[in-house]
Amino acid sequence: MVNLLYKGIYGSQEEKDFAFEVMTESRELSNYCQESVRPSHSRKYVEALNNIEQPEALELIANAVLADNARKAINQDYGREEREIQPDDPAYLQVMELIEQDTAV
Repeated sequence: MVNLLYKGIYGSQEEKDFAFEVMTESRELSNYCQESVRPSHSRKYVEALNNIEQPEALELIANAVLADNARKAINQDYGREEREIQPDDPAYLQVMELIEQDTAV
């Protein structure tokens, strides 16, 4: 919640808009709170499963299944900076992506 408030005050105009939408819409705020406690890599796996036809998604899943490569797949090969914020993503996911990009550095 602190990161969300920070984005609402000090973020770019786009970040402020997303943060304001999340803070003023009860469903967005509820979703944000639920998603913010999940590990960020779980959203990567869900996205990969939804895009299983893409070679990058298959590679991520294969690496995650192999115990020796799972840590490498999460921390090194598929960093947060590679994920682009999609315009059709809900506001709570967009602001979480922005926060995670800032904290990943």
